[in-house]
Amino acid sequence: MGRAHRLVTAVWTVVAAGAALGFLARDLVGLPDAAVAAAWVAGAMAGGLLARGAWRRPSAPRRRPPV
Repeated sequence: MGRAHRLVTAVWTVVAAGAALGFLARDLVGLPDAAVAAAWVAGAMAGGLLARGAWRRPSAPRRRPPV
């Protein structure tokens, strides 16, 4: 379950980062469509770098229940 959670988190990080930069480029700066697409790609790549670091981080060892 932990691996699936990390995968979904990584995918969501990529999508959210791309959407954030796309929003900034389109709505706040008013760039043309090609620049908005480039911002989406750049944001997704940045999110991928963040997710990659989190994906490689080892998960905490499981604690044994008290006896």
